[in-house]
Amino acid sequence: MSFPLVVRWQPQYRQSIEGMKNIRVNVPTGGNVPLGQIARVEAQSGASFIYRGDLQRYVPVRFSVSGRDLQSAVAEAKSRVASEVKVPEGTHLAWVGEYGELQAANHRLMIVIPLALLIIMGILYGATLSIVNTLILMAQVPLACLGGILALVITGTPFSVSAAVGFVSIFAIAIMDGILLNFYIHELYEQGHSVLESIVMGADRRFRAVMMTALVDGLGLLPAALSTRIGAQTQRPLAIVVIGGACSIALLTRVFQPTLMYVLHRYIGLVDSNERFGNNNPPLPA
Repeated sequence: MSFPLVVRWQPQYRQSIEGMKNIRVNVPTGGNVPLGQIARVEAQSGASFIYRGDLQRYVPVRFSVSGRDLQSAVAEAKSRVASEVKVPEGTHLAWVGEYGELQAANHRLMIVIPLALLIIMGILYGATLSIVNTLILMAQVPLACLGGILALVITGTPFSVSAAVGFVSIFAIAIMDGILLNFYIHELYEQGHSVLESIVMGADRRFRAVMMTALVDGLGLLPAALSTRIGAQTQRPLAIVVIGGACSIALLTRVFQPTLMYVLHRYIGLVDSNERFGNNNPPLPA
């Protein structure tokens, strides 16, 4: 019967292979013999340091990813290792490090993002008391995300946790710009203008304000998006997503939101957009 055993000799006994072979070992019959007579002593390549974790030894293999996203690189590496590498019995592979952190972050984002959207919807409904207006404001979010996605594609930036945080950031920018225009249109309607007049006048008078809001958000992160110094890999995806989303908000939502407001309020058939309402007329429909 044999047992795996790891020993570490004192420095004076491990200077050379011959020195280790001449180490005297006691035997049951008495006396001692050189270690080289009862064991095979040889040098083999191996890990320069023995790592331990969870009461087990492990050998780390490190590699970096450049020019592509981490998740697809690890997925390809897993596939090739599974087909080309035979793992010895009693050992296993674990893919950790930044990849493990990415997986954990993805699981958290799957909870945080839907929760954030639900909270935003609740706040918007509490502010507008209108399901239609809440849906109109929430419709700004996909347009903002479209700009962020196009920015990542155009710049060739892989999707990462930093980029995901950038998408959460542009949710707030899109909703804030939508609220500025939505509330002003309702203010014009309450002053006696028709629905169509309120939408056209609101889109025209609030154009500069909403454009400046989106552009300031985007231009403020331009230095981070262009940075190539230490830490740029973390900040650049977030900045690129926010800039792309801000440009999308500044250009597309200025046309999309007024049109959507007009179509939805006409579609539900509760008001005539060509009719001028006085102070005694009902408010914009919910």
